[in-house]
Amino acid sequence: MMMTRTTDTSAEPGSLSRREALLRMGGVAMLTLGAVPFAIGGSARRAAAQGALTPEMIDALNAMILADYVTEILYEIGLGTSGLIPSGDVAVFQQLHKQESAHVVTMNNALSGNSQPKPGLDFTAGGAYPDVFSNYATYLSLAQAFEDLSVRLYKGQLGALVTNGLVLTTVLQIHSVEGRHAAMVRRLRGQKPWIEGASSDLSGFAAVYAGEDDSAHGMSAAFDEPLSADAARNVLDPFLV
Repeated sequence: MMMTRTTDTSAEPGSLSRREALLRMGGVAMLTLGAVPFAIGGSARRAAAQGALTPEMIDALNAMILADYVTEILYEIGLGTSGLIPSGDVAVFQQLHKQESAHVVTMNNALSGNSQPKPGLDFTAGGAYPDVFSNYATYLSLAQAFEDLSVRLYKGQLGALVTNGLVLTTVLQIHSVEGRHAAMVRRLRGQKPWIEGASSDLSGFAAVYAGEDDSAHGMSAAFDEPLSADAARNVLDPFLV
């Protein structure tokens, strides 16, 4: 099954060239990675120690780390697959991989021994995406879907963490970076960096965008809607082995 691809080539005020986007991604990566020693050095462990993690917190954090594992492993395999990622985009995925790896470490620390194990993954989803590591368009499509899912998933779990300020702060720090990841991958696909409505060209990922056409705020693109842990797991389940 070949995934369809639709490219938005409309020019917009303030849009970035590929080169500018790469340069900005490098700057974001340096800032983010500069903060990683602080996170890994114990802030997440202290966050867990601030108060006992409730079952609801553990479930929320494990849903988020599952999404982090999925993107970390997708980028690791992609970078290790000769000829898949164009040379001009390799630096982007190297930084995405480093940052997702840092997120996994930090979330494991926050879970303080309650983390789910690293999952086994089949990125073809049982044959639904057989060319994920031979067709860059398919690879980018899955990367976008998983990053868009991560942004909504992180947002959807904040309510479960409000009684532990340090855990909440840690998750918010990661959430903003996931938004940058999603915007960058969408740019690489020729898409706008924000989601507009619930429709998507990504075959099999309608659930990732369900509810994004909520008009309660008057402009769907200005407000990402939260996604529940169960909804995210349902999207990821076909990729788990």
